[in-house]
Amino acid sequence: MSIQYVAPNRSFVVLQSIFKIAFSNRNRIRKRLSVIRGTLGKERCACDRSARRRRRPESIVGVLAEASLELQLAVWDVLRAGGAYLPLSPQYPGARLRYSIEDSGASVILTTADLIGDANAIAPEPDAKVIVIEDAVRHTPQCVLTSPDPRNLAYVIYTLGSTGRPKGVMIEHYSLAHQMTWLADTFDLARDVRILQKTPFSFDAAQWELFAPVVGATTVMAGSDDYRDPERLVSVALRHRINTLQCVPTLWQALVETPGFEDTPLKKIFSGGEALTSCLAIALGDAHPDVTIVNLYGSTETTINASSYTIDRHALPASDAVLPIGRSVTGTEFTIVSEDLPPVNPGKADELLISGTQLARGYIGSAELTNSRFVTVKMEKGEMRAYRTGDLAHQTPDGLTCFAGRIDNQVKLNGHRVELDEIRLGIE
Repeated sequence: MSIQYVAPNRSFVVLQSIFKIAFSNRNRIRKRLSVIRGTLGKERCACDRSARRRRRPESIVGVLAEASLELQLAVWDVLRAGGAYLPLSPQYPGARLRYSIEDSGASVILTTADLIGDANAIAPEPDAKVIVIEDAVRHTPQCVLTSPDPRNLAYVIYTLGSTGRPKGVMIEHYSLAHQMTWLADTFDLARDVRILQKTPFSFDAAQWELFAPVVGATTVMAGSDDYRDPERLVSVALRHRINTLQCVPTLWQALVETPGFEDTPLKKIFSGGEALTSCLAIALGDAHPDVTIVNLYGSTETTINASSYTIDRHALPASDAVLPIGRSVTGTEFTIVSEDLPPVNPGKADELLISGTQLARGYIGSAELTNSRFVTVKMEKGEMRAYRTGDLAHQTPDGLTCFAGRIDNQVKLNGHRVELDEIRLGIE
């Protein structure tokens, strides 16, 4: 095996829980969450009271809710109790949600009053208990809770698998804390930043929208199905002064073509989940000449974002080229590997491996799959644990990494993984 090593831009390790970051910023967080149909109120007391019922460390709790105040309450309820939350998007098929609950071993589902019927329909009988979030925070006595260990699970997200069944990715607190710290340091997620939380909850990119208040930004909870409607997104962005937004390129293209998009107060544009082209970047820049456009790349197994590329509008090629995925996140490393014996030539596309702080613990209940995707690689520094992305990549002479396709049958549709083998198995 020959290896091409792509050095990280700098290195540090954040070994703490996302709760510790939140607690250190607790006074400003209260003012950094805006809910379209409500206010944050006494969210910390509510979480304290409710969390007592789920105090077992690393117990997995399903959360079925739209982007709302209740979603925030439920997530912090679980984390403050030392548990790990399982995102359950109401937009996802019931069979897939039920499988995630059963496979993860979640015995409690937190949901909202309007989704109680859906929650009961997907809850495995007789093991899973459905609890309405509003009732939980209203009736549970207050208690004092301690911070989870940085190595405890924070959440489990299910992604599509080539075996025909989704696989549960286990993300630990310190990986999530590292990602949020990197985002804050790199892109200045400060008090004047207003982010729209509109990405479906079961999609890993939704997690940094959700936790943006932890590092000082303001999150506006979009409500149901805003991500589907470009006109409604523009309306929400105008009404709530959204200046930071992440979308897949397909949605960015639709927004560019939507009347009023150029009037939104956007200052930071994040694109991810699909390949971003120079033509779309030019169109975004034409609509918002002063905006910062960032191309993000990552996978669920590497905690949301693993690299970024800030686009220089004036250096974009006139042809419709796919833009680089950039340089690896602080504390992570990109390695391009090949099974061929000769050394990898610069510019040659081979499989991208990612190592470092943000790697997932593995796949829940599947040691064999974990060992096949999370491998040990020998490097100059010694042996390192790395995730095999299945993505083809190559490096430019100036050290940027470029996405070049897949080594398997996986494709991306609106930012979501689609395994063609899973579709084939379903048909058969």
